[in-house]
Amino acid sequence: MGKLFIIGFIGSGKSTYAQELAARLTMPHIDLDRMIESRHGKTITEIFEKEGEKAFREIESVILKEVAAGDDAVISVGGGAPCNEVNLNVMKESGRVIYLKLPRKVLHERLATMIENRETSRPLLTGLSMSDLNSFITRMLRERERWYLQADVVVDPRWVLPETLAREWRSDM
Repeated sequence: MGKLFIIGFIGSGKSTYAQELAARLTMPHIDLDRMIESRHGKTITEIFEKEGEKAFREIESVILKEVAAGDDAVISVGGGAPCNEVNLNVMKESGRVIYLKLPRKVLHERLATMIENRETSRPLLTGLSMSDLNSFITRMLRERERWYLQADVVVDPRWVLPETLAREWRSDM
């Protein structure tokens, strides 16, 4: 059936969407961040703090290549994973890439909730204040969206549900 890589900004619902899509397609779901944590015995935040973002991105690339060479699955990847030519090409050459695109307002609402609830599993949100949230989203989308928009499919996950995408994916086969 092939691999489906789910990409998108922090808080776009990649893991949840991928789990539901995988269930609808009766395929395994792989969460790249959880796989990294399992392999390294550390949370993503701990890797960022102790080894730095550059080291994390290298680890992420190695495991992404491994997953891309493996069995068919629905794979959710971290928000920064597709933001370089090598990683994006690995995904596009081994499957289809789906970008979960949400409006800035929705992203702001979701990230504000994470910050208010002191959600610490997202290293880029650590220490971010509510007053800095708009500029953070603007800056990060400016850096990342050019990569995200190279996806094979762009969907708003509020309106294109996993079951709809699964139905369309099956009919394309």
